[in-house]
Amino acid sequence: MESERIDWKAFAQQFRENHISQESARELRYQNEMFNFSRILEDLDHENYWKREDVGQYYTIFGALEEYWSFNVPIPPELIDTILHLYRKVYLGGKGKVTLEKAFFDQPGRHKYVSKYNAGIKESFRRSISLLSKVTGRTQIELSEEYVERHNLSQDARTLTRYLQRKNSEAD
Repeated sequence: MESERIDWKAFAQQFRENHISQESARELRYQNEMFNFSRILEDLDHENYWKREDVGQYYTIFGALEEYWSFNVPIPPELIDTILHLYRKVYLGGKGKVTLEKAFFDQPGRHKYVSKYNAGIKESFRRSISLLSKVTGRTQIELSEEYVERHNLSQDARTLTRYLQRKNSEAD
């Protein structure tokens, strides 16, 4: 197992198909929560951008979890199942042959992981602020100031806003 690449996205897809094909209590609860979440957004005249198929767009499984959690979006049950599977079956089942880093991040060496993680965080921040700006109608500087305050960052909001504008212009 050490030489194989651990593909959490494949596990998430498998668990998603499992949940959708069965009427499990977790799936029914998720559908109910998502319905209520969508109704709240409709009442606020906002579109629901959250699709459970988008879970695989994140660099790590924790990136996906953090994105759902930070926006108070119902967390798809397959995401939780995938985390538990990677911990129980891959990490504990590997009996020391698979490290936690390999099981969850599939990156040997902390330096590589940290640089990719930081890049992923910046991209996640960019997407989040852009989406919130569209949904709420607030400016990117207002949202950046709130983000800096909430997370006690050493960077100022204007630096983050310039970063957003530069990245958004590169994306276009």
